[in-house]
Amino acid sequence: MDIKKAVLPLLLCCLTLPAKAIESPFNGLTLSQAEKADSYSFGVGGHLYGASKNHNSVFPSSSFLGNIDRINSSNISFFVSLGDNFRRLTEEHIGHFKSTVASRLKMPFFNAVGNHDVTNRERYEAHFGKTYYDFIFGNELFIILDTEWVTGDIAGNQLDYLFNAIQRYQENPDIRNVFIFSHKLIWAVDEQYLAIVLHHLNNQSGYPSQNHFKSQIKPLLVELSKNKPVYWFSGDIGGYRSLSLLHVNDPQHNNMTYVATGIGDTNRDAIIKVTVSHSGKHVSLLPISLTGQKMEPIQDYGLIRWRTYFNEKPGIISRVLQKISKVLRHRYFFAGVFVGMLMVYFFRMIIGLLKSRKSLA
Repeated sequence: MDIKKAVLPLLLCCLTLPAKAIESPFNGLTLSQAEKADSYSFGVGGHLYGASKNHNSVFPSSSFLGNIDRINSSNISFFVSLGDNFRRLTEEHIGHFKSTVASRLKMPFFNAVGNHDVTNRERYEAHFGKTYYDFIFGNELFIILDTEWVTGDIAGNQLDYLFNAIQRYQENPDIRNVFIFSHKLIWAVDEQYLAIVLHHLNNQSGYPSQNHFKSQIKPLLVELSKNKPVYWFSGDIGGYRSLSLLHVNDPQHNNMTYVATGIGDTNRDAIIKVTVSHSGKHVSLLPISLTGQKMEPIQDYGLIRWRTYFNEKPGIISRVLQKISKVLRHRYFFAGVFVGMLMVYFFRMIIGLLKSRKSLA
């Protein structure tokens, strides 16, 4: 028997097998690789349960619910939530989310879990399965992470998984862009230029002073970004303490972009439509208001906007503290203190001389 003739049909069969469909654990809809096209879009939103003050509500944010039909008509292939879909992880909250969001969406829905989603991790996983994984769609690699497994960090087995996932596709020419999704803005930890963002998140208690991002994850992403643009989306903003959108290009690595978006039941509520075109050669991010507000280009929601907003809006105590802090950090402050001490010294010395002369007289 000719082995080549026997094996060749099997090889051809394997090569022509359709790619495995990606199924949403929320609504069972599948994202098949057969849907790949020269251009496609996906949606991104965060903190979907809305305002933290809505303690008694068992439903997601009204601004998000009111835009389900609009999302369905926006020609997106799938939607990624950036965590905190539920105010509380009870069966009632889960049931209402499935009936008012997941089952109404006409595209697969995925989630990068937030702290509210996994207050009962066993319950969440029983309904929705594993909390970190990756898939390929179009010419892009999508990685969904769990920043609650080790609070505010990616560590242990998940860190190993992330390393392996990135290294597996780092040299693959078919992968044009890498999209990473997490709830917490772990990329803002221990970065001085992002201090204003870290200070105004929805809840700072879940952020350690240091994590594995800067020391281990970022070097890996820097290497990856030499060949493929990297976009990291996070969702722990949007409440009463923060703005609802953030777009930051890494100042030292142009191919790395950090994006955050979150809902807080304010007039600023928004999501993002990401469009990938020309087989991955171009990526555009379009902010979409959920409240009818006029939206600016995504680049306008950067650090300048955050600094301006929080410098103009703080209360009187915050303004006083900011001014004191600004004075204490200014180089002329210490020069003034030094000159003042010299003046006091010479003044006391002159007074001493005058007293001694007076006593001699």
